[in-house]
Amino acid sequence: MLIKKIFQSLPSNLIFFIITLLSFIPIITIYYVIKFYLFTVKLSIYQLK
Repeated sequence: MLIKKIFQSLPSNLIFFIITLLSFIPIITIYYVIKFYLFTVKLSIYQLK
């Protein structure tokens, strides 16, 4: 039912959805880059000991 409602109002919501998605992609990318960076830093510190 909800999915049908979403598909009925798709043209107006599609642009909003795309904008939201595009705004989330950089945030997610930055999050994973930071996570990966911290992981490598931890590994390098561990190897130095």
